[in-house]
Amino acid sequence: MKLVMLGSGTSTGVPRIGNDWGDCDPNEPKNRRSRVSILVESDEGARLLVDTSTDLRQQLLDNGIDKVDAVFWTHDHADHCHGIDDLRPMRFSRNAPLPGFAKTRLTPPLTTVDAAALSLCFVQDVVTSALTVGANLIVAFTPAEGRSILEAALPQNVLWLQQQGANLGERLDSVINHAAESAFSPIVVLGADSPTIPPSLIENALHVLTAGAAEIVLGPTTDGGYYLIGFRKPDSAVLRNVTWSSPSTFEQTVRNIKQLELSLFTLPQWYDVDTFADLNFLANELRTDREAQRRAPHTYRWLLDHASLLDKTD
Repeated sequence: MKLVMLGSGTSTGVPRIGNDWGDCDPNEPKNRRSRVSILVESDEGARLLVDTSTDLRQQLLDNGIDKVDAVFWTHDHADHCHGIDDLRPMRFSRNAPLPGFAKTRLTPPLTTVDAAALSLCFVQDVVTSALTVGANLIVAFTPAEGRSILEAALPQNVLWLQQQGANLGERLDSVINHAAESAFSPIVVLGADSPTIPPSLIENALHVLTAGAAEIVLGPTTDGGYYLIGFRKPDSAVLRNVTWSSPSTFEQTVRNIKQLELSLFTLPQWYDVDTFADLNFLANELRTDREAQRRAPHTYRWLLDHASLLDKTD
């Protein structure tokens, strides 16, 4: 086992702002310390990050760390957790539901284990919806060790592809091009954050693209992103210069489509689940809509079994 001490300073670091070294000797290089965080690596190469300090970005860069497998927070003080956003590049490359990463904006009030289990339910329900329209399906996953978790939960009649790329746009482009090389046509990509998505939306996208009524199909979400993107023929330029997972993701993608003079069909808006408020919205839908219960049985059962969690406010 290997342990990397990323930071060992106080909550304000050493020196404090104002060049205050306290009792530390400023002439001793080892006294220049960032906020606390460590990385534990097993003999098999699995990496556990303990705490996400406010200095995390620089700590990861300084130590050449571009991958971790789980995160453990010792407590919720700012200097131990407020660097979580610096994990965003790694989180985008880890869509397989692993504790500490899956649905992190739901933690708290959910535990990381609960959030990962719920995320897996989302994947199961979205995959089922996609398969009901008779489509061939590729499950694009990352990291490599995430595949075993997904394989145990998903039908056997799916294809598997490990994602490649430095950001979400590059990974999307890689998946789309792989599907085209595998003779998929048209190509529709779904996110895994909309477990109650009606299969009719997926079917409509396939129909529009197959009939040649549009070259691109987008399904916008209420938060400014999209739950679906479809291509009659791949075009990498559609995905360039887009700020991913932001309120402007849909708008910027539409801008690219217009600049490329490609025809666009926009599906009805749906929602994805990123925050606890989104989760409560999902729970209300599942409580009152029998069709939604049928479309998302895994998510529905999980929420029934964990109903007490939804009593917490966001």
